[in-house]
Amino acid sequence: MIGDGLVLTVAHGVAGQLSNTVTTTNGETLKAKVVVIDTEMDLAILSIQQPHTKATLKPINFGKVDRNSKIEFVIFQDSEQVVRPAKFKRNLRINTQDIYIKHDVSRPGIEVETKVVVGNSGGPLINEKGEIVGIIWSTSRTVKNRSWATRIEAANELLSRVSTDNLSTQSSQLVACVG
Repeated sequence: MIGDGLVLTVAHGVAGQLSNTVTTTNGETLKAKVVVIDTEMDLAILSIQQPHTKATLKPINFGKVDRNSKIEFVIFQDSEQVVRPAKFKRNLRINTQDIYIKHDVSRPGIEVETKVVVGNSGGPLINEKGEIVGIIWSTSRTVKNRSWATRIEAANELLSRVSTDNLSTQSSQLVACVG
């Protein structure tokens, strides 16, 4: 949760979906819609589309990570929240392609050592202050437990495109699409 009713995830996990849901830490499943998507940065912002308890959904602050930081990778596995230790390797620019493999892009990234399996994409990396520092989007096919995240500052531009006027449940219109 990055704002009032807003959830950050990977674009490749929600692009083209007819419906999306968000599962809270207490197991509640909430309907959500994509309001902003960036296919080059592989980030998307969802808006929760039904009443929820604000106590259940507390926004998390954006933070930074460096070689001395302790970080954790948070995922949902079998409908339960799991926290895995992650070892920061380095900040870097990740030269890759957009989610449709049509355009070359460069993302601000974090290389980490942590176990990532199919379905973990979109899970946040959290620093020791409880701040989100990145969103996991890929794992190595050749190096065990080597994975990559998009640094959280890439989400700032996406957030600036979210207009709370456009988050109505009546509208299925996408606010912005980049890439």
